[in-house]
Amino acid sequence: MTLSIGIKLEHPRAHGISPIILISDSRYTMDNNNYSDDGKKIWQLEKNIAVAFSGDVGLGESAISTLKEQLQLTESGTLDYLKKILKSSFDSVINPGYEQNPHCILGIVPKNWHSILLYARPLNTEYEIVEKSKVCIGQESLEKELIIKINEPPNGPGLMSLDSFMVWPDEVYINDEQRIQQAIHDAHQISSYIAFRFYELVSDDNKKYVNPPIQNVVITPAGCKELIMFDIENKNNIKKVSAGLDEVYGARVERAGPK
Repeated sequence: MTLSIGIKLEHPRAHGISPIILISDSRYTMDNNNYSDDGKKIWQLEKNIAVAFSGDVGLGESAISTLKEQLQLTESGTLDYLKKILKSSFDSVINPGYEQNPHCILGIVPKNWHSILLYARPLNTEYEIVEKSKVCIGQESLEKELIIKINEPPNGPGLMSLDSFMVWPDEVYINDEQRIQQAIHDAHQISSYIAFRFYELVSDDNKKYVNPPIQNVVITPAGCKELIMFDIENKNNIKKVSAGLDEVYGARVERAGPK
């Protein structure tokens, strides 16, 4: 199991500039209830395209591999085509009646900033592809708790919640480039705040099937920016609580060292 969230940041003052945030935990749970906490839950498919998934690891990774191959075979960037290959990739692995059919969130931010956040949801015999502005997948029992947490106001300086995106009035921005830089800055700050709230939830020993480290990515036309996080209790107790995408592994990749 897992817990992942995708958020498309939007505001009228952003004039269509919409970064996308993907955040996940790192636990892979096996059929025999064994688990590893270095599982790759966020995959970068192209420079400005990434996905997060939950559910059956083998099926999810197989569908993502097919999706990546389809993306590399064509330069078509239309929304309809993206929905088509996302659906066909996950339709190819669906197991009717199986409770662990994977769920997937896909985020893409093209050069024109017309961002798209798609949710691939398994039905009985096929997938439904829905365009969303915010979607949470994985442990259903934790979804409501996570949404409550990330909507709480920040309790410290420099922290920005979802409603802090692009709050400055239009008169502040001299040109579109300033507006873009402000949107990217806000996205990084908001993503860090949400990720820490996410970390508080999944690091709770009472929460089964989820666990740090956190995987945290902000997507812009420039690419997928991984945000590294530390839990700082004091200067002598600093703990890294996030993992870069090169520090976690697919289920088919052999892990080095003892587990």
